[in-house]
Amino acid sequence: MKFKKLLIVFGFVAALCSCREREDYSKTVFASFYSVYDFASRIAGDKYKVINITPNGMEPHDFEPSARSIVDICNSAGLLVNGLGMESWTENLPKEAKDKIFTVTENIPTMKINGIVDQHVWLNPENAIIEMENIKNYFVKLDENNTDYYEANFINEKNKFEELTKQIEEQVKLYKIKQIVVSHAAFGYMCDRFGLEQIYINGLEPEEEPSAKTIEEIIDAVNEYNINTVYTEELVSPEIAKKLAEETKAKTDVLYTLEGLEEEMIGKEDYISLMKKNFEKIGKSNL
Repeated sequence: MKFKKLLIVFGFVAALCSCREREDYSKTVFASFYSVYDFASRIAGDKYKVINITPNGMEPHDFEPSARSIVDICNSAGLLVNGLGMESWTENLPKEAKDKIFTVTENIPTMKINGIVDQHVWLNPENAIIEMENIKNYFVKLDENNTDYYEANFINEKNKFEELTKQIEEQVKLYKIKQIVVSHAAFGYMCDRFGLEQIYINGLEPEEEPSAKTIEEIIDAVNEYNINTVYTEELVSPEIAKKLAEETKAKTDVLYTLEGLEEEMIGKEDYISLMKKNFEKIGKSNL
Protein backbone atom coordinates (compact mmCIF):
# COMPACT_ATOMS: atom_id res chain seq x y z
CA MET A 1 0.00 0.00 0.00
CA LYS A 2 2.80 2.40 0.91
CA PHE A 3 4.66 1.63 -2.35
CA LYS A 4 1.47 2.16 -4.41
CA LYS A 5 0.92 5.49 -2.68
CA LEU A 6 4.48 6.54 -3.52
CA LEU A 7 3.95 5.65 -7.18
CA ILE A 8 0.85 7.84 -7.28
CA VAL A 9 2.75 10.71 -5.67
CA PHE A 10 5.71 10.34 -8.02
CA GLY A 11 3.35 10.20 -11.01
CA PHE A 12 1.83 13.48 -9.88
CA VAL A 13 5.28 14.93 -9.36
CA ALA A 14 6.43 13.87 -12.83
CA ALA A 15 3.65 16.02 -14.24
CA LEU A 16 4.62 18.94 -12.02
CA CYS A 17 8.27 18.62 -13.07
CA SER A 18 7.18 19.20 -16.66
CA CYS A 19 5.34 22.44 -15.89
CA ARG A 20 6.62 25.57 -17.60
CA GLU A 21 6.36 27.87 -14.58
CA ARG A 22 9.19 26.92 -12.26
CA GLU A 23 10.85 28.54 -9.29
CA ASP A 24 14.46 29.39 -10.12
CA TYR A 25 16.71 26.77 -8.49
CA SER A 26 19.33 26.96 -11.25
CA LYS A 27 22.03 27.97 -8.74
CA THR A 28 20.92 25.51 -6.07
CA VAL A 29 22.27 22.02 -5.43
CA PHE A 30 20.46 19.65 -3.09
CA ALA A 31 22.29 17.21 -0.81
CA SER A 32 20.63 14.00 0.39
CA PHE A 33 21.72 14.30 4.04
CA TYR A 34 24.07 16.18 6.35
CA SER A 35 27.58 14.90 5.58
CA VAL A 36 27.01 15.29 1.83
CA TYR A 37 25.68 18.78 2.54
CA ASP A 38 28.74 19.65 4.64
CA PHE A 39 31.21 18.51 1.98
CA ALA A 40 29.33 20.20 -0.85
CA SER A 41 29.06 23.48 1.05
CA ARG A 42 32.82 23.55 1.56
CA ILE A 43 33.43 23.21 -2.18
CA ALA A 44 30.56 25.34 -3.51
CA GLY A 45 31.40 28.35 -1.36
CA ASP A 46 29.35 31.32 -2.54
CA LYS A 47 28.91 30.10 -6.11
CA TYR A 48 25.99 27.75 -5.44
CA LYS A 49 23.47 27.43 -2.66
CA VAL A 50 23.55 23.96 -1.09
CA ILE A 51 20.41 22.68 0.67
CA ASN A 52 20.17 19.56 2.82
CA ILE A 53 16.94 17.92 1.66
CA THR A 54 16.62 15.79 4.83
CA PRO A 55 15.11 17.97 7.59
CA ASN A 56 17.25 18.71 10.65
CA GLY A 57 16.69 16.15 13.40
CA MET A 58 15.45 13.42 11.02
CA GLU A 59 17.26 10.12 10.55
CA PRO A 60 18.05 9.90 6.80
CA HIS A 61 17.29 6.16 6.76
CA ASP A 62 13.66 7.17 7.46
CA PHE A 63 13.47 10.06 4.99
CA GLU A 64 11.01 10.23 2.10
CA PRO A 65 10.82 13.42 0.01
CA SER A 66 7.63 15.42 -0.28
CA ALA A 67 6.09 16.16 -3.67
CA ARG A 68 7.30 19.76 -3.31
CA SER A 69 10.87 18.59 -2.63
CA ILE A 70 10.88 16.40 -5.73
CA VAL A 71 9.67 19.29 -7.87
CA ASP A 72 12.45 21.44 -6.39
CA ILE A 73 15.01 18.77 -7.35
CA CYS A 74 13.67 18.81 -10.91
CA ASN A 75 14.20 22.57 -11.01
CA SER A 76 17.65 22.53 -9.40
CA ALA A 77 21.20 22.29 -10.71
CA GLY A 78 21.53 18.83 -9.17
CA LEU A 79 21.07 16.34 -6.34
CA LEU A 80 24.18 15.00 -4.60
CA VAL A 81 23.75 11.57 -3.01
CA ASN A 82 25.91 9.13 -1.07
CA GLY A 83 24.62 6.11 -2.95
CA LEU A 84 25.53 2.57 -1.83
CA GLY A 85 21.89 1.99 -0.93
CA MET A 86 21.64 4.94 1.46
CA GLU A 87 18.95 6.81 -0.46
CA SER A 88 16.51 4.11 -1.55
CA TRP A 89 13.88 6.79 -2.16
CA THR A 90 15.71 7.94 -5.30
CA GLU A 91 14.82 4.71 -7.11
CA ASN A 92 11.24 5.87 -7.67
CA LEU A 93 11.93 9.47 -8.64
CA PRO A 94 10.63 10.70 -12.00
CA LYS A 95 13.20 10.70 -14.80
CA GLU A 96 13.71 14.46 -14.73
CA ALA A 97 14.73 14.25 -11.06
CA LYS A 98 16.85 11.13 -11.58
CA ASP A 99 18.78 12.94 -14.30
CA LYS A 100 19.92 15.45 -11.65
CA ILE A 101 21.57 12.82 -9.41
CA PHE A 102 25.32 12.73 -8.86
CA THR A 103 26.83 10.06 -6.57
CA VAL A 104 29.68 11.43 -4.45
CA THR A 105 31.19 8.11 -3.30
CA GLU A 106 32.69 6.98 -6.61
CA ASN A 107 36.16 5.36 -6.27
CA ILE A 108 35.78 4.68 -2.54
CA PRO A 109 36.49 1.04 -1.56
CA THR A 110 33.57 -0.37 0.39
CA MET A 111 33.19 -2.84 3.24
CA LYS A 112 30.37 -5.30 3.94
CA ILE A 113 28.67 -6.22 7.18
CA ASN A 114 26.68 -9.45 7.16
CA GLY A 115 26.92 -9.46 3.36
CA ILE A 116 25.48 -5.94 2.98
CA VAL A 117 27.52 -2.97 1.75
CA ASP A 118 28.17 -0.51 4.58
CA GLN A 119 27.08 2.91 3.32
CA HIS A 120 28.78 4.94 6.07
CA VAL A 121 31.99 5.62 4.14
CA TRP A 122 32.13 9.30 5.16
CA LEU A 123 33.17 8.51 8.76
CA ASN A 124 36.70 7.85 7.53
CA PRO A 125 38.10 11.38 6.89
CA GLU A 126 40.18 10.05 4.02
CA ASN A 127 36.99 8.89 2.31
CA ALA A 128 35.51 12.32 3.01
CA ILE A 129 38.40 13.84 1.03
CA ILE A 130 37.60 11.56 -1.93
CA GLU A 131 33.96 12.63 -1.71
CA MET A 132 34.97 16.30 -1.73
CA GLU A 133 37.20 15.72 -4.74
CA ASN A 134 34.29 14.08 -6.56
CA ILE A 135 32.09 17.02 -5.59
CA LYS A 136 34.77 19.45 -6.78
CA ASN A 137 34.85 17.70 -10.16
CA TYR A 138 31.07 17.92 -10.28
CA PHE A 139 31.07 21.68 -9.71
CA VAL A 140 33.88 22.18 -12.23
CA LYS A 141 31.78 20.38 -14.85
CA LEU A 142 28.73 22.40 -13.84
CA ASP A 143 30.53 25.74 -13.80
CA GLU A 144 33.81 25.62 -15.76
CA ASN A 145 34.35 29.38 -15.55
CA ASN A 146 35.02 29.03 -11.81
CA THR A 147 37.30 26.00 -11.97
CA ASP A 148 40.14 27.69 -10.07
CA TYR A 149 37.73 28.67 -7.28
CA TYR A 150 36.53 25.09 -6.74
CA GLU A 151 40.08 23.72 -7.00
CA ALA A 152 41.28 26.17 -4.33
CA ASN A 153 38.37 25.31 -2.02
CA PHE A 154 39.12 21.62 -2.38
CA ILE A 155 42.84 22.01 -1.58
CA ASN A 156 41.99 24.13 1.46
CA GLU A 157 39.50 21.58 2.80
CA LYS A 158 41.73 18.63 1.97
CA ASN A 159 44.45 20.17 4.17
CA LYS A 160 41.97 20.55 7.05
CA PHE A 161 40.81 16.94 6.77
CA GLU A 162 44.37 15.62 6.54
CA GLU A 163 45.19 17.54 9.71
CA LEU A 164 42.09 16.09 11.38
CA THR A 165 43.28 12.57 10.44
CA LYS A 166 46.71 13.21 11.98
CA GLN A 167 45.16 14.51 15.20
CA ILE A 168 42.93 11.45 15.50
CA GLU A 169 45.87 9.10 14.87
CA GLU A 170 47.78 10.70 17.74
CA GLN A 171 44.78 10.42 20.07
CA VAL A 172 44.14 6.76 19.27
CA LYS A 173 47.76 5.86 20.08
CA LEU A 174 46.94 6.69 23.71
CA TYR A 175 43.84 4.49 23.91
CA LYS A 176 44.12 1.47 26.19
CA ILE A 177 40.84 -0.02 24.99
CA LYS A 178 40.38 -0.35 21.22
CA GLN A 179 36.81 -1.65 21.28
CA ILE A 180 33.71 0.57 21.30
CA VAL A 181 30.08 -0.51 21.77
CA VAL A 182 27.73 1.44 19.49
CA SER A 183 23.99 1.46 18.94
CA HIS A 184 24.20 0.57 15.23
CA ALA A 185 26.97 -0.49 12.85
CA ALA A 186 27.72 2.95 11.45
CA PHE A 187 31.36 3.24 12.51
CA GLY A 188 33.04 0.46 10.52
CA TYR A 189 35.06 2.70 8.20
CA MET A 190 36.09 4.98 11.05
CA CYS A 191 37.18 2.07 13.21
CA ASP A 192 38.97 0.30 10.37
CA ARG A 193 40.99 3.43 9.53
CA PHE A 194 42.09 4.12 13.11
CA GLY A 195 42.62 0.61 14.44
CA LEU A 196 39.45 0.33 16.52
CA GLU A 197 36.75 -2.33 16.65
CA GLN A 198 33.05 -1.53 16.71
CA ILE A 199 30.80 -3.87 18.66
CA TYR A 200 27.31 -3.01 17.42
CA ILE A 201 23.90 -3.58 18.97
CA ASN A 202 21.88 -3.08 15.76
CA GLY A 203 23.10 -3.74 12.22
CA LEU A 204 23.43 -1.25 9.37
CA GLU A 205 19.81 -0.11 9.76
CA PRO A 206 19.25 1.71 13.09
CA GLU A 207 15.79 0.18 13.57
CA GLU A 208 17.05 -3.41 13.43
CA GLU A 209 16.37 -5.35 16.62
CA PRO A 210 19.25 -7.36 18.11
CA SER A 211 18.67 -10.99 19.05
CA ALA A 212 19.01 -12.24 22.62
CA LYS A 213 22.21 -14.02 21.55
CA THR A 214 23.65 -10.75 20.21
CA ILE A 215 22.89 -8.97 23.47
CA GLU A 216 24.54 -11.78 25.42
CA GLU A 217 27.66 -11.59 23.22
CA ILE A 218 27.88 -7.83 23.69
CA ILE A 219 27.61 -8.17 27.46
CA ASP A 220 30.44 -10.72 27.38
CA ALA A 221 32.57 -8.34 25.28
CA VAL A 222 31.90 -5.41 27.63
CA ASN A 223 33.11 -7.50 30.55
CA GLU A 224 36.08 -8.98 28.66
CA TYR A 225 37.46 -5.63 27.46
CA ASN A 226 36.47 -3.62 30.55
CA ILE A 227 34.35 -1.29 28.45
CA ASN A 228 32.69 1.39 30.54
CA THR A 229 30.63 3.26 27.93
CA VAL A 230 27.85 2.30 25.52
CA TYR A 231 27.45 4.85 22.74
CA THR A 232 24.08 5.99 21.46
CA GLU A 233 23.40 8.34 18.53
CA GLU A 234 21.82 11.75 18.26
CA LEU A 235 18.96 10.70 15.94
CA VAL A 236 18.32 7.10 17.04
CA SER A 237 16.32 5.88 20.04
CA PRO A 238 18.76 5.04 22.89
CA GLU A 239 16.37 2.63 24.65
CA ILE A 240 18.16 -0.68 23.94
CA ALA A 241 21.61 0.86 24.44
CA LYS A 242 20.55 2.27 27.81
CA LYS A 243 19.19 -1.10 28.94
CA LEU A 244 22.47 -2.74 27.92
CA ALA A 245 24.42 -0.09 29.81
CA GLU A 246 22.32 -0.71 32.94
CA GLU A 247 22.89 -4.45 32.62
CA THR A 248 26.67 -4.00 32.46
CA LYS A 249 26.89 -1.02 34.85
CA ALA A 250 28.31 1.09 32.02
CA LYS A 251 27.48 4.72 31.28
CA THR A 252 26.08 6.04 28.00
CA ASP A 253 27.31 8.81 25.74
CA VAL A 254 26.55 10.04 22.22
CA LEU A 255 28.70 9.47 19.13
CA TYR A 256 27.90 11.43 16.00
CA THR A 257 27.32 9.62 12.71
CA LEU A 258 27.13 12.91 10.78
CA GLU A 259 23.97 11.66 9.08
CA GLY A 260 22.05 14.62 10.48
CA LEU A 261 22.17 17.29 13.15
CA GLU A 262 19.62 18.49 15.66
CA GLU A 263 18.27 21.97 14.95
CA GLU A 264 20.21 23.62 17.77
CA MET A 265 23.53 22.34 16.39
CA ILE A 266 23.14 23.94 12.95
CA GLY A 267 25.73 26.66 12.41
CA LYS A 268 27.61 25.66 15.56
CA GLU A 269 28.99 22.27 14.61
CA ASP A 270 30.26 20.62 11.42
CA TYR A 271 31.97 17.43 10.27
CA ILE A 272 35.39 18.35 11.68
CA SER A 273 34.18 19.60 15.07
CA LEU A 274 31.94 16.55 15.61
CA MET A 275 34.59 14.05 14.55
CA LYS A 276 36.91 15.67 17.10
CA LYS A 277 34.19 15.33 19.73
CA ASN A 278 33.70 11.66 18.83
CA PHE A 279 37.34 10.87 19.57
CA GLU A 280 37.44 13.05 22.66
CA LYS A 281 34.52 11.04 24.04
CA ILE A 282 36.17 7.73 23.17
CA GLY A 283 39.39 8.99 24.76
CA LYS A 284 37.62 9.89 28.00
CA SER A 285 36.16 6.40 28.24
CA ASN A 286 39.75 5.07 28.14
CA LEU A 287 40.80 6.96 31.27
